[in-house]
Amino acid sequence: MIQIEFTFQHIGIWGPSGIGKSTIARALFGEYSHKFQLSVFMDNIRRRYPIPCHDVYSTKLQLQTEMLSQIINQKDIKIRHLDVAKDRLKDKRMLVVLDDVDHEMQLDALAK
Repeated sequence: MIQIEFTFQHIGIWGPSGIGKSTIARALFGEYSHKFQLSVFMDNIRRRYPIPCHDVYSTKLQLQTEMLSQIINQKDIKIRHLDVAKDRLKDKRMLVVLDDVDHEMQLDALAK
Protein backbone atom coordinates (compact mmCIF):
# COMPACT_ATOMS: atom_id res chain seq x y z
CA MET A 1 0.00 0.00 0.00
CA ILE A 2 1.25 3.47 -0.88
CA GLN A 3 0.64 6.32 1.51
CA ILE A 4 1.09 9.91 0.40
CA GLU A 5 1.06 12.94 2.68
CA PHE A 6 0.74 16.43 1.26
CA THR A 7 3.16 18.30 3.47
CA PHE A 8 5.35 19.46 0.61
CA GLN A 9 5.13 22.29 -1.84
CA HIS A 10 6.13 20.57 -5.08
CA ILE A 11 6.41 17.06 -6.41
CA GLY A 12 7.60 15.97 -9.83
CA ILE A 13 6.97 12.87 -11.87
CA TRP A 14 9.38 12.48 -14.75
CA GLY A 15 10.59 9.79 -17.08
CA PRO A 16 10.48 8.61 -20.68
CA SER A 17 7.46 9.17 -22.85
CA GLY A 18 4.66 6.63 -22.62
CA ILE A 19 5.36 5.11 -19.19
CA GLY A 20 2.22 6.42 -17.47
CA LYS A 21 3.27 9.69 -15.81
CA SER A 22 0.01 11.43 -16.75
CA THR A 23 -2.01 8.42 -15.65
CA ILE A 24 -0.32 8.45 -12.25
CA ALA A 25 -0.86 12.22 -11.93
CA ARG A 26 -4.57 11.90 -12.81
CA ALA A 27 -5.02 9.05 -10.34
CA LEU A 28 -3.36 11.03 -7.54
CA PHE A 29 -5.43 14.09 -8.43
CA GLY A 30 -8.63 12.05 -8.32
CA GLU A 31 -7.68 10.50 -5.01
CA TYR A 32 -6.59 13.65 -3.18
CA SER A 33 -8.23 16.70 -4.75
CA HIS A 34 -11.18 16.58 -2.35
CA LYS A 35 -8.80 17.26 0.55
CA PHE A 36 -8.01 20.74 -0.76
CA GLN A 37 -10.05 23.95 -0.85
CA LEU A 38 -9.24 24.39 -4.54
CA SER A 39 -7.84 22.02 -7.14
CA VAL A 40 -7.04 22.05 -10.82
CA PHE A 41 -5.52 19.62 -13.31
CA MET A 42 -3.97 21.51 -16.22
CA ASP A 43 -2.93 19.20 -19.02
CA ASN A 44 -0.91 19.62 -22.22
CA ILE A 45 1.02 22.66 -20.95
CA ARG A 46 3.83 22.02 -23.45
CA ARG A 47 1.49 21.95 -26.45
CA ARG A 48 -0.61 24.96 -25.43
CA TYR A 49 2.30 27.18 -24.37
CA PRO A 50 5.29 26.17 -26.48
CA ILE A 51 8.79 27.37 -25.72
CA PRO A 52 10.49 29.46 -27.02
CA CYS A 53 7.86 32.16 -26.96
CA HIS A 54 8.12 35.74 -28.18
CA ASP A 55 6.82 37.39 -25.01
CA VAL A 56 7.54 35.56 -21.74
CA TYR A 57 5.48 37.98 -19.64
CA SER A 58 2.38 37.54 -21.83
CA THR A 59 2.80 33.76 -21.83
CA LYS A 60 3.03 33.71 -18.02
CA LEU A 61 -0.04 35.94 -17.84
CA GLN A 62 -1.96 33.57 -20.14
CA LEU A 63 -0.96 30.56 -18.03
CA GLN A 64 -2.03 32.25 -14.80
CA THR A 65 -5.29 33.46 -16.35
CA GLU A 66 -6.14 29.95 -17.47
CA MET A 67 -5.24 28.45 -14.09
CA LEU A 68 -7.30 31.02 -12.18
CA SER A 69 -10.22 30.54 -14.56
CA GLN A 70 -10.17 26.76 -14.09
CA ILE A 71 -9.57 26.78 -10.36
CA ILE A 72 -12.48 29.12 -9.55
CA ASN A 73 -14.59 27.77 -12.43
CA GLN A 74 -15.22 31.13 -14.04
CA LYS A 75 -14.71 31.89 -17.72
CA ASP A 76 -13.54 35.15 -19.28
CA ILE A 77 -11.36 36.20 -16.36
CA LYS A 78 -9.05 39.09 -17.14
CA ILE A 79 -5.95 39.63 -15.05
CA ARG A 80 -3.70 42.62 -15.64
CA HIS A 81 -0.49 41.58 -13.92
CA LEU A 82 1.19 38.45 -12.63
CA ASP A 83 0.50 39.03 -8.94
CA VAL A 84 -3.32 38.92 -9.32
CA ALA A 85 -3.56 35.11 -9.17
CA LYS A 86 -1.12 34.97 -6.27
CA ASP A 87 -3.10 37.57 -4.33
CA ARG A 88 -6.47 35.88 -4.95
CA LEU A 89 -5.24 32.43 -3.99
CA LYS A 90 -2.68 33.19 -1.27
CA ASP A 91 -4.58 31.83 1.74
CA LYS A 92 -6.06 28.78 0.04
CA ARG A 93 -4.95 25.22 0.37
CA MET A 94 -4.63 24.09 -3.25
CA LEU A 95 -3.71 21.10 -5.34
CA VAL A 96 -2.41 22.11 -8.75
CA VAL A 97 -1.33 19.42 -11.20
CA LEU A 98 0.57 20.60 -14.27
CA ASP A 99 0.84 17.89 -16.89
CA ASP A 100 3.33 17.83 -19.76
CA VAL A 101 5.51 20.73 -18.64
CA ASP A 102 8.74 21.06 -20.57
CA HIS A 103 10.19 24.39 -19.47
CA GLU A 104 11.01 26.04 -16.17
CA MET A 105 9.17 29.22 -17.20
CA GLN A 106 5.87 27.30 -17.24
CA LEU A 107 6.48 26.09 -13.69
CA ASP A 108 7.61 29.53 -12.61
CA ALA A 109 4.38 31.08 -13.90
CA LEU A 110 2.10 28.60 -12.17
CA ALA A 111 3.83 27.10 -9.17
CA LYS A 112 5.18 30.23 -7.56
